Amino acid sequence: MARGKTSYRCVECGYVSAGWLGRCPHCGSWESFAEIHEEKGGSSREHAAAHPSVVTPLDRPQTERVARTPTGIAEFDQVLGGGLVPGAVILIAGPPGIGKSTLLLQVAREVAQRAPVIYASGEESFEQISMRAARLGTLHENILLAADTNLPAVIAAAREAKPALLIVDSVQAMTIPDLPSAAGSLVQVREGAQALVSFAKTTGIPVLVIGHVTKEGQIAGPKVLEHVVDTVIYFEGDSSNLFRIVRTTKNRFGPTDEIGVFEMGEHGLVPVNNPSAAFLSGREGQGGIVFPALEGTRVILSEVQSLVTASLYPAPRHIASGIDPTKLNLLIAVLEKRADVSFAGCDVYLSTSSGIRIREPGIDLAAVLALYMGLREESPELVAAFGEVGLDGYVRPIFRPEPRIKEVARMGVKRLVMPRYDRMNARIPRDLEVVEVSTIREALEAVK
Repeated sequence: MARGKTSYRCVECGYVSAGWLGRCPHCGSWESFAEIHEEKGGSSREHAAAHPSVVTPLDRPQTERVARTPTGIAEFDQVLGGGLVPGAVILIAGPPGIGKSTLLLQVAREVAQRAPVIYASGEESFEQISMRAARLGTLHENILLAADTNLPAVIAAAREAKPALLIVDSVQAMTIPDLPSAAGSLVQVREGAQALVSFAKTTGIPVLVIGHVTKEGQIAGPKVLEHVVDTVIYFEGDSSNLFRIVRTTKNRFGPTDEIGVFEMGEHGLVPVNNPSAAFLSGREGQGGIVFPALEGTRVILSEVQSLVTASLYPAPRHIASGIDPTKLNLLIAVLEKRADVSFAGCDVYLSTSSGIRIREPGIDLAAVLALYMGLREESPELVAAFGEVGLDGYVRPIFRPEPRIKEVARMGVKRLVMPRYDRMNARIPRDLEVVEVSTIREALEAVK
């Protein structure tokens, strides 16, 4: 028999090398090369004998509609886009201690009211999980625990039991014994994820998978892990925050950037049904700048706060929390150049309430007003603001103003500063005073 050929492929980018390399020269990944054996002449004959794929016209009507199954936790269903989809693989990532396992135990309890659930843990023993479940009040006879790191054995047990949901905690702890690498390696994580996807697609059983993150906040393991799953959900912030923000960054079955808000309590994560009210709590009778953030399909109000103080350092510090620090420096430069507002010799701090991270450019105007109020050490009446600020100092319209205006009015805010819009595109509630501006100078005059 002809001797097969051995090569090495990077699991991150697919680069092929004749020998093993510690660092991929193409993508820079370390220890990402996996050994590949190919039988001489075998690959081409196998491809030639393959059966043709079945092709179907795209406009063919669906015979039946895929139904979602609610988990029983409203905020988690909001993040998923309405509930669990049969055969979906959902990756939940976040820093240690933030509540990933707690949330999934609560989900398991809700789903177990209707059908069996398998909870596979490669990190904790049966006794440890049982103690935590008892503390959270999530013990149930339909929750079947598999304290095992052998992923093929877990999948075999799930095929036999046919549960309504499979939970894997975590993908980095699971191993496939046939692979020579250790648990958590790039090869083990990649092959384990693909095995879980294959199981979910062939059985129609949804799978919830916990994933660890690196110190940089990225999901540990190969990037292919995020590619093969259907949904990626991140826990934002850290375990010291009162609120836990859960955000969807990828969802094949629903909108992205949906967020769920939970409060960590004695018995686990408690859904916050009205995040706007929770983030603005304690502001009665006080002033501030509020931004109506569009998170997926709903609007959540978040207060933008600033502190401006004389610097004790040769180079003043500009620190932002919840907002891109680069944006903070840019807005300070625009204020100094276009509105003659000087921050020379001042340390500047800018943050959003409750640790929520806001990425959309619509927060620019609210941040500008908060910086101005922080410099003047004044607190105006509670004011909402949204709009994108350009380098020329002009305030530009942003995406979907109507739901933002409605949420501002619903939460009792009486004044709103916003870009000039065609009145046909934005309906203004009667009890809301709206100040439309074109430049940041006009916006600053509106809050004096």
